[in-house]
Amino acid sequence: MPESRKLTAIGYLWLAERFKLNPIPHFVESYLAQPGKRITERADGRVREIYPHTLHNPETEFDHLEFALKREGLHLQLLRMILPLISAEAVASFVRSKPTGGNTRRIWYLYERFSGNTLPIPDMSVGNYIDLIDSDLYFTGPTMKIPRYRINRNLLHTVYFSPMLRRTPALHPAKDVGLHERCADLIGEVPAAVFQRALRYLYAKETRTSYAIEHETPTQQRAEKFMALLARAATEDFLSEKALVHL
Repeated sequence: MPESRKLTAIGYLWLAERFKLNPIPHFVESYLAQPGKRITERADGRVREIYPHTLHNPETEFDHLEFALKREGLHLQLLRMILPLISAEAVASFVRSKPTGGNTRRIWYLYERFSGNTLPIPDMSVGNYIDLIDSDLYFTGPTMKIPRYRINRNLLHTVYFSPMLRRTPALHPAKDVGLHERCADLIGEVPAAVFQRALRYLYAKETRTSYAIEHETPTQQRAEKFMALLARAATEDFLSEKALVHL
């Protein structure tokens, strides 16, 4: 890279620097180059986007937020940190300036969720619903319509905690449609008794490891109960308050 080229951060990177935050690094970082040309650099699963300084000219926090949502995907953790730091008056003024804009509505929705403040803006009554995250860029979950913003919340979980799983060349859903069937065929080639012995060995190993973390040695009875629960984990959901208390 020529030393004479000056790079200026924009988008999420600019916002993190502006608010003096240190979030989990996003998969893409964007810069304006002067002088420079449009370049995309990829290395180790990360992307660096370089734009000519004449192509974009973000000035305000909202300019950078809109650029980031349009060009860099959804950095949910950083937005959760940043949005509550912006005044409600500033966000309300921004929303009123272009209330039907897709990224405006995303910022409005996330601001109210993360800050706990309800802006003095009436619910949207017209316009199409838009997805919160781009299904071409991320794996998405079931859609929940949020009428106030006319947004489809399609995260894998909630806005407060959701895995952000990108669609990359390493992940090929179409090729994995038959994965379960291929695994079943492979297991079917193993004698049932051998398969059960292998499972019991793995359950026993996991049990010993789990107790070792707590510097404990389970009795045979406790180990057997733990192994029985591991066997049930494949078919039962323990991730609820009632199930965890019972467990």
